[in-house]
Amino acid sequence: MPSHNTVPTFPNMPSACLHGTSFVAMLLVIWPCCISAALFQELEREASWQHPSNEQLKGWVREWGQMAKADPATILANLDSRINQHPDSVLGVCLNLIVEWYPFTAEPVTMLAAQPQSVINDPIMMVKDLLQDPRLPESAKAQLQLAFGGWFARHERYDEAIEMFADLETERVVAPDALLFYRGLAEHRLLKTESCPATLKKLLENEDQIPRRFAVVAKLMIADIEALESDSLDEVARLMEDIKRRQALHRSGKRVIDQEKKVIGKLDQMIEDLEQQMQQAQSSSPSSSQGSSQAMPESQNASGKGSGEAADRQLADGGAWGNMPPKKRAAVLAEMAKELPPHYREVIEEYFRQLAKQPKK
Repeated sequence: MPSHNTVPTFPNMPSACLHGTSFVAMLLVIWPCCISAALFQELEREASWQHPSNEQLKGWVREWGQMAKADPATILANLDSRINQHPDSVLGVCLNLIVEWYPFTAEPVTMLAAQPQSVINDPIMMVKDLLQDPRLPESAKAQLQLAFGGWFARHERYDEAIEMFADLETERVVAPDALLFYRGLAEHRLLKTESCPATLKKLLENEDQIPRRFAVVAKLMIADIEALESDSLDEVARLMEDIKRRQALHRSGKRVIDQEKKVIGKLDQMIEDLEQQMQQAQSSSPSSSQGSSQAMPESQNASGKGSGEAADRQLADGGAWGNMPPKKRAAVLAEMAKELPPHYREVIEEYFRQLAKQPKK
């Protein structure tokens, strides 16, 4: 069994992994300069994972057949030919065997070919119930976990994907590269800045044995998330994207509320810092001390005369602008949005919409 072929083929993988036009555009921009020499040196170290051997795979198949009280001899004799007929889907071959010997898995496994909106029952509950079924051998459950985790990741259910992959090790699955790729994808979209690069760099330890699409996208995601700055507009924009994703999935619980507060708090701090910078620049300007009546240039933000010292104020949870006058607030907004891509301007506008929902204090 060629080790470089032990990868499941999932429908629409490229579009699922590169979801969102802003994400695609960003990857295309950073691609020419994203792969550093340090990354290549790190990947040259000995790989910490390997694809399963033929004997290991046959051992799992033998265990599934025996626990199902079926004779796996015929399957084992033809296993190599089955894999050769489907070289890109060893996981698919294994899932077919599990369904054949454990028919009660058929309905959940069928979900893997479906779109989320066509799944009537709660997918995560259905999957959890299946994985707790004592009739299934543990090695079969591991393959099901991998398959379901990939399905959740491809359909933007990143939290469920992380949950599926949480206790899954590369040594337990027939497609460890798929495990690492989809785990890294979910971590990237959830802004797991520490675990995501580690997961994807582990995947690239065997770059010559994984699909090229996995390697290319993994390198792009590593370069992207390592360049992400904390408390930046870039981070805020991604947090807002994640809020929209969750709301589209009809999720509005404590996690979404906390994330909204986090976004508003970060923007509050940015605005306060920018306001102080503007006031300091204004107070240090010669024209402000001379009281000149000359008209101000259009590029300069006018916010009234004064010493430039801001009154003390408390910023309430959920975002409050203190005592900032409307004109000054507009000037700060204009300064923040200057030369920003449209996506970031949309984030700032969303911030104001969130502020409007908060009760006045």
